[in-house]
Amino acid sequence: MVNVFVAGPSGSGKTTIIMLLIKKYNLERVITNTTRQPRYNEVDGVDYTFLTKEYFKENQEKFFEIEEYNGNFYGTMVEQVIEKEGDSTNKIISLGKRGIESLKEKKVPGIYIFIYMDKDVLRDRLVKRLNKESLTEEEISSIEDRLSSYDIEYNYAMEGQYDFLIRNDNLEKAVEEVERIFDGKITKRE
Repeated sequence: MVNVFVAGPSGSGKTTIIMLLIKKYNLERVITNTTRQPRYNEVDGVDYTFLTKEYFKENQEKFFEIEEYNGNFYGTMVEQVIEKEGDSTNKIISLGKRGIESLKEKKVPGIYIFIYMDKDVLRDRLVKRLNKESLTEEEISSIEDRLSSYDIEYNYAMEGQYDFLIRNDNLEKAVEEVERIFDGKITKRE
């Protein structure tokens, strides 16, 4: 069994890359848990597992990480990551910085990948996602909130906390680079 841990700023393309890798490789996506309301096209247990805030608060010890964003909690449970006897499933997991720190502290083996892009490119991508000519104050604030964690996550990655750093200014090239990792053509950072 191999665990692949993928992190990166919100909007960096990590979920898109994960979904493409799942299609090509024998990977099971670990579903993140959240307290936010499902979007119209999301399915409980497929896109996220939707839980109550009370559940998160009462069961904090069950999570590797709990991050709060826009008043909602996101987290990955320990049981979703730790290998069970007889489990040979290769898993891919999208985590935040806190989750990566927790896994590193617990010395959980796996491949640690950080997906990033230039901060200005990320800002443009987040604005384009909204598909609007003008943004409300709330939308601008939401984008700035997402960008506020960029420097912290990027600096943590540059400290050597990940095996691989993938710059995603071009999705096709980023996916090719990750595929080379999976195909054994790139070795871990020392």
